[in-house]
Amino acid sequence: TWGRNEFIETKEHVQIIFDGYNANLDSMKALFSNVKPLKIGGKKVAALGQMKEVGAAAPQFHAEIARAAVDAGFHFIYFYGENFKDFEAGLQQIDFKDYVVGAELSEEMKAHIKSHIHAGDLLAVKGSRGAGTENYVQLFSPINWKSKY
Repeated sequence: TWGRNEFIETKEHVQIIFDGYNANLDSMKALFSNVKPLKIGGKKVAALGQMKEVGAAAPQFHAEIARAAVDAGFHFIYFYGENFKDFEAGLQQIDFKDYVVGAELSEEMKAHIKSHIHAGDLLAVKGSRGAGTENYVQLFSPINWKSKY
């Protein structure tokens, strides 16, 4: 099914796990649990988007998923969305410094991603459908992937 744990290969030989159909606290943590034991040749990078369906708990949940992403062993983390400051606060609580966050997937963030992710790396992409996290995937040259559902 489109956007649910899709494994995407790219011409750049970056491996992508794309789960951009929906996101909540439990589904984010499930992706992290699935990625944690994977053995790969390069870095594990998380490219995350806003969880839009979590209501008033959004600040707390975004801080919590930030800490859970670090616990999962990601070497670098990207996040964009309304709760980027809450996400960043979660990273700062545990003194994690290898991240870029913002309200949107800016040109600067895109350039950073393109220059820091290389062949052999794994990019785990997750966020609510409304966050448009497929934009992370489109920064690379996906093979056999439909960009729209």
